[in-house]
Amino acid sequence: MAEAKAKKWQFLSFIEDKEIITPRDLMERFNYTYSYACKKLSLFKKQGLVWDLGNTPSTYRGQWCLTDKGYKRLYYLCRKLGVLTERKKKEWREWVEEEMRKPFRKRRIWWVGADGLRMVKEGERGITLSEAKEAAQLNRRFSIG
Repeated sequence: MAEAKAKKWQFLSFIEDKEIITPRDLMERFNYTYSYACKKLSLFKKQGLVWDLGNTPSTYRGQWCLTDKGYKRLYYLCRKLGVLTERKKKEWREWVEEEMRKPFRKRRIWWVGADGLRMVKEGERGITLSEAKEAAQLNRRFSIG
């Protein structure tokens, strides 16, 4: 049996990021054939996760987007697996780039954990170094962590 080229959360995350997709977008992103991309979209439509916009005045046939159920399923899977959606990754990268433009002491890139200070990991938003030191001192004083 052939191995799946993308997990369900990756597929849904791609649609969330693009908002409206076509089977050709799936072909480019996941290296699907046209017929397989259509088959996947049809399968997810049966599950109620995607919706074909149809031939309306503002769209063309073959354009797809997530349903409310699709968004809920995506967020559930990402929470369960501990991963970020494509959109959240982009937002986080933009935040990090913005922080890196600031002077070192004003960068909010530090995290206080039980084992001390560390740099933020993907998806986390941190605090400044001085705030982190203060928090670490409070943790030690009150024996937290």
